[in-house]
Amino acid sequence: DQLLWWVDLLGWLLSGLTTFPIGVMKYLTWPHTSWITRITSSHHLWTIPVTLHAARGMHWASYPLSVYVVTSHVLLSRWLTPFIVINASDKVEGEKKKASNIKDMQE
Repeated sequence: DQLLWWVDLLGWLLSGLTTFPIGVMKYLTWPHTSWITRITSSHHLWTIPVTLHAARGMHWASYPLSVYVVTSHVLLSRWLTPFIVINASDKVEGEKKKASNIKDMQE
């Protein structure tokens, strides 16, 4: 995730501030995105360089551990994220429910 931000930032700068190659940073350019969201999202850009500098590099064993942690987080988040989020407004007769982690929900 952190590296994709760097790819998006570089692509955005090289495109003349018009296109994000991946799109993970796109929400920062939306007019309704608050300044506090923009500032707090900056951690995606500085976390890895600061951590590498503070640790004076990476030990070879940290890569397999990182792969394990990321894989387990992806699997757990996919398993624990509900398919349907029911709000009070969804209880109105005939209204479709909101699907959170699937593209098109059929009833």
